[in-house]
Amino acid sequence: KEKCVYKLPADLKYAAGTLEFVLNTEGSSGVPSYRNLITEFFMQENTPLPEGLTIDGKTGEIAGKPVKEMEETAFTVRGKNPRGETFVRVMIVVRKGYCQPEGVFEKTPVDEVAVHKCSQQGSYVGTQKRACVLGKKDGEWQKASGVCVSVVVIVVLVIVVVVIVAVVVLLAMKTHKKKAVGGVKGKKVNHQREAVKVWCVCSERVY
Repeated sequence: KEKCVYKLPADLKYAAGTLEFVLNTEGSSGVPSYRNLITEFFMQENTPLPEGLTIDGKTGEIAGKPVKEMEETAFTVRGKNPRGETFVRVMIVVRKGYCQPEGVFEKTPVDEVAVHKCSQQGSYVGTQKRACVLGKKDGEWQKASGVCVSVVVIVVLVIVVVVIVAVVVLLAMKTHKKKAVGGVKGKKVNHQREAVKVWCVCSERVY
């Protein structure tokens, strides 16, 4: 009867030398590659995984939701079969989430609000704000508030408003003047009528 003969496992490695996880989000290292059959994966006793992360004993995938930030730290993953063992040293870092730079907004950590002063763009006034919140994998930008307005546009609008106000005032003055002139003419006509009446009276007395 034929028997299965195991070969010594070798060349165990992950796709990236440094495995990056985001605080309080689900992450994965992916499945490692190796030569020859590995029947079990495990962490070396003196380098246990950070809280929230676990290693799959069958596939070697490191996954989970880390609950504490951690600077880049070395860990040792081992793989074995009845013939022997192999291992790989990996670096793991757990960082706080952040939003990638986008438009006028710079890289911003989760739970913070990015503020952009429009004057940084040149002849503009105003302020824009945008909050960064934790998404499924990393930070996600929220809708921005505020607008940037060109100083040139503001000057043009002010000039237009001044011109409109001036035109309205001139039209109002002309209308008022016409009414005033009409009133004076009316009074002159009344005086003439009074003069005619007096003349008529005087004429009757003469005859």
